[in-house]
Amino acid sequence: MSAEYEIVKYRPELKEQVVELQKELWSSDASRNRRFLEWKYEKNPYFREPLIYVALHRGQAIGMRGFHGVKLEAGTPSRAFPVLAAGDALIAPAHRDRGLVTQILKTAYADLAESDSRYLFSLGASSRVNVLGLLTSGWKSVGPLRPMGQVTTKAMRRQQVRRAITRLPFVWRYHDARFLFSADERQPFRHLDAATPGRRPGEGSPVTIERRPRLDAMAELVERLGHDGRVRHVRDSEYLGWRFQNPFSEYRFLYWGEARLEGYLVLNRRTSDLENWTRVHIADLEASDARIRSELLSAAVTAGRFPELVTWTASLSEEEIQLLKHLGFAPVDAEVTTRGCPCVLVRPLRDDLPETEWVLGDRPLLDTKNWDWRVLYSMRG
Repeated sequence: MSAEYEIVKYRPELKEQVVELQKELWSSDASRNRRFLEWKYEKNPYFREPLIYVALHRGQAIGMRGFHGVKLEAGTPSRAFPVLAAGDALIAPAHRDRGLVTQILKTAYADLAESDSRYLFSLGASSRVNVLGLLTSGWKSVGPLRPMGQVTTKAMRRQQVRRAITRLPFVWRYHDARFLFSADERQPFRHLDAATPGRRPGEGSPVTIERRPRLDAMAELVERLGHDGRVRHVRDSEYLGWRFQNPFSEYRFLYWGEARLEGYLVLNRRTSDLENWTRVHIADLEASDARIRSELLSAAVTAGRFPELVTWTASLSEEEIQLLKHLGFAPVDAEVTTRGCPCVLVRPLRDDLPETEWVLGDRPLLDTKNWDWRVLYSMRG
């Protein structure tokens, strides 16, 4: 690596440079990028100090890798573990293929070895290039997350048109022009929002649709239903309150129960202009029994009428997968799933730790069956 480059730990005076740099990854809007950085790194409920490693070229930020706080729980009895998740990897185009990714990671690993976290995680990694880079530096894949979804015929046709435009000279730059998207694609929640907040999606339905999270009731339901010991994110009111403030996500909430919540389903879509803002994710779903789970899913599908509705199925039971299939869900994103993405990656901060000892609680981390995974736990949720 040239002497013109140096790797430094983030400091506040670099904020505006990082915000500008991330116009390549987060969004083209610097003000939104600033809010996202502050939310994710400065207001994180588990690590208040921003853990970002920045590559400088002649004093200018041209690359970075961020790590943010996460609290996982695992084992029987259940125990909580504050850990670190990797994300936000970017090198400016003019400075790629110069070994900067490796140098940033080496600097980060050496510094983070002094932290209380025993492992690093990448939660929902979807970029094949990023995944390959991590695999070459000691990370291991827990397994693919197996996205399934409903994509309407109209949405598929419009996607084909937009892909065709990207291959045409001169007009390729207009492939994401808003007039090429239907009203439902531009406003995926418009059917849910067609009536007043708190409306019921059908006559006699016990499900209500709202824009605000019932933080305490959701956390109480999660606690009441208990934990089967698999590795999952802690979902207490503190985490949920922080999570639903993500500046690049828009949420809707479906609830079953009034005095005492018996089920909830969280829908979200990404709102950055650099991401797929037409897709709605089932970010989280909890219910006290299978009937309520089915009612919540059916209400989301029927009332939402989404062009694209997607969730991850790697940790679902066969019964839950069959329910999704019954509602018209099928595997999606073949271009990335055939390469093992999206996935969960893990790396110990000790290079000499044998894979047989990669354990959280009493659960071996590299066994897919030991994970309970939801879109909500990733930055996509």
